[in-house]
Amino acid sequence: MSDLQPLAALVNLQQLNLSSTQVSDLQPLAALVNLQQLDLSSTQVSDLQPLAALVNLQQLDLSFTQVSDLQPLAALVNLQQLALWNTSLLNGLPENLVGLASLERLFLNPQPGLSEIPGEVLSQNDRDNCLPRLRAHLADLKTGATPLRDLKVIVLGNGRVGKTQLCRRLRGETFEKDADSTHGISVTSVDLSLGEEEEQPAILNLWDFGGQDLYHGTHALFMRTRAIFLLVWTPESEQGEHTHGGLIFRNQPLPYWLEYIRHLGGAKSPVILVQTRCDGGLGECPNLPVDADFLVSLLADGRLVKRVAYSAQDVSGRSCLIEAMQQAVSQLRAVQGRPLIGRGRLTVWDQLRTWRNADAEESDPSARRRLIPYDEFAALCAQQDVTSTETFVQVLHNAGMVFYQPNLFENQLILDQSWALDAIYAVFTREGAVHETLRRLGGRFTRPLLDRLLWRDHDLSAHDQGSLIDMMETSGICFVHRRNYDADETEYVAPDLLPDGRMGPPATVAGELAARWDLIPGDPLTTCLRFPFLSPSIGRAVLSKLGQLGRDTALYWRYGLCLYDAESRASAILEAIADADATTAPSSKPDYGGRLHLRVKGEGAERLLAVLVKRLETLNQDHGWAGKWEDSESQVNRPHRRARAESPSDDRDSTHLTLTDPPTTPPAIPEVYVSFAWKQDRAEPLVDDMIAGLGKQGIQVLRDSDQLHPGDSISNFMKRLSAGRCVLLVISEAYLRSPFCMTELQGIWVNARQREDLFRQRIVPLVQTDAGIGTPAGRIAHAAHWKQQFGEIDGLIREHGAEVVGGEDFRRFKLIGDFYRHVGDILSFTDDVLVPRDRPTLSRDDFAVVRDLIWRALQ
Repeated sequence: MSDLQPLAALVNLQQLNLSSTQVSDLQPLAALVNLQQLDLSSTQVSDLQPLAALVNLQQLDLSFTQVSDLQPLAALVNLQQLALWNTSLLNGLPENLVGLASLERLFLNPQPGLSEIPGEVLSQNDRDNCLPRLRAHLADLKTGATPLRDLKVIVLGNGRVGKTQLCRRLRGETFEKDADSTHGISVTSVDLSLGEEEEQPAILNLWDFGGQDLYHGTHALFMRTRAIFLLVWTPESEQGEHTHGGLIFRNQPLPYWLEYIRHLGGAKSPVILVQTRCDGGLGECPNLPVDADFLVSLLADGRLVKRVAYSAQDVSGRSCLIEAMQQAVSQLRAVQGRPLIGRGRLTVWDQLRTWRNADAEESDPSARRRLIPYDEFAALCAQQDVTSTETFVQVLHNAGMVFYQPNLFENQLILDQSWALDAIYAVFTREGAVHETLRRLGGRFTRPLLDRLLWRDHDLSAHDQGSLIDMMETSGICFVHRRNYDADETEYVAPDLLPDGRMGPPATVAGELAARWDLIPGDPLTTCLRFPFLSPSIGRAVLSKLGQLGRDTALYWRYGLCLYDAESRASAILEAIADADATTAPSSKPDYGGRLHLRVKGEGAERLLAVLVKRLETLNQDHGWAGKWEDSESQVNRPHRRARAESPSDDRDSTHLTLTDPPTTPPAIPEVYVSFAWKQDRAEPLVDDMIAGLGKQGIQVLRDSDQLHPGDSISNFMKRLSAGRCVLLVISEAYLRSPFCMTELQGIWVNARQREDLFRQRIVPLVQTDAGIGTPAGRIAHAAHWKQQFGEIDGLIREHGAEVVGGEDFRRFKLIGDFYRHVGDILSFTDDVLVPRDRPTLSRDDFAVVRDLIWRALQ
């Protein structure tokens, strides 16, 4: 569609969607005075004058258009929502438009005509309403506008190449030969003189990133704005591995890092390639280990790329480095302009930076500020007459000056982000026993578990630990796997600690995956979202986002999942697959691309595929991943950018999922398991008699001694038993003192979602006279037994450290903690089921009472 003349007479028209059409002339709409919603996104529109009289217009989307002058909209006194994502506002933003009393929502990203507005004030994604921040910012400019001198400098590269030493030298500090490899991120500032042309130096905020491959994906959390990139490298680190702390880390070649910057850094961000360890000016490589065609593509958008040979040990090449950084500052300012900020805001900004730098220089951790109470920050803002503390703290958060989320860390601002990030990254570093222990636990953890393994030694309170987990969750580093009313019982999953799935689903999940997928009828529908650069952060973000919905109903590996949607009655498998892992064919050029491969099958496969495609496209756009959809067998309509004019309910309906466990197919012969203590049954052979009696009535009861053969895994059978639809529980004192029996009992409880109704539906409790579970005192005695066991092991861990505990032993230790915390409820619900307890009544008519309870559980 390109001609709107046929619409000119529709004077009562209220809603009109022209998105992704060839429309350019809006004159035919000039008389549609009753129009309330108008979507012109992704059209050829540039002139808005025909809309000036549409005074009833409430929602207008001009995203991805050539509009440059917004003045005609200033008279739209009923306008409530305006979307200007990726337009061409060469004439700036009219203040009378921003000040419209009716306007409530504005979606606007940094653009050429807005160079005086800091990018952190504007929308961070196409659903981030920047209007409150923008109005407060403009109000503070009236008190005195001052150029913002801060620029972000991101220091990247492999581990052990000298990034931290380079930053130390830039700050005027001495060379430290045995400096530790950076864990997480270090943030400090340094002034850079710009010569006689500039009276004041630029302030460079140095973000020194950890180089270990485990951290690469998390860098993307801090690369959303334009910055200067210092890419540090050495010829020796171009291939192979490096050793640190007795551990082996994989190096990435220079092309990988350049692709990383090109696809995850801001457009036209300058890059300085710093070859380090060029002591005495010697050792500079004459040619970069990068394909010439690739460098041409990197320079195609007008990006500044400089080479420097440098030595942190004797500062050879320092003058060349400083000159390159000065050029980078000039080029970055030419691209993004010179943002202005109110004088009061700048004073607060400078004070926060001063405090942060003082923290970095303070050798005594107890003397560092680290956190600033929000009330103290608000008082500082009030002293400088800053408008809207609430929006200014968002700007500071977006700029990386502080980390702040309401109510986290007791509603305090994190000033020393390295402190928080180091505590988080310590969970993932391969040094010590924490990483391997969590890997063996399937990437699952609770706050008390991290406390015992790690954070207790960091002098972190329980509240701070909870805030760190919230920080991890909001950053997409983990997600809630099983939520509990007791926060300490809530279980999380970290995608990076899941079983490796680079070559497809790992063997550890193959059996469960087959049960979830192979039994679903029909051929799968497939589609792929392809990326020119597949960062680990993509798989992590997708897994965390969908994991928030699937929780413990889905099956996970790194980086993939299988889920079932009850509404569409279909299953899906989603995997992040790197091209380099998907082929064994030799290639002359490195390939860092990859895809999100989505397969869906089941009754409503088309609906589930469409919902997941829309959710993935939203993530793709929010994160700026530049993913492109491939043609697929399903021929699903590819989603376009979500229109802001959609109501929240409309958007929810089109992306709603009801994720549950997949339906089970009952076996031809119902499977019934029995959980019992061998010691007790040898004294009273109840189980043998019961299995024989029930067998006469067509019920097969499965027990370990019959099902297992030499070499079989006992733990695998225990997992099958815990997931069974019906389990006979022979509860005795010996049973409640056996770690194996308690593991089975706890597994049944967990698989029943820790809900009384689901738990009771799955069990037939056969309580023996010595069990002692009929009173609170008796149940407490059993809990106390396991608490004592837990305390003894906990004491040994406190004394000797977590590194002395094997992964399997730690898993059992964690289970013992679960025993004492949950056994009271489990036994109370078990005791509440009416089942005869005297042997003659129970065994009458070949255990007919038990038979009836089994059939009821299987229905």
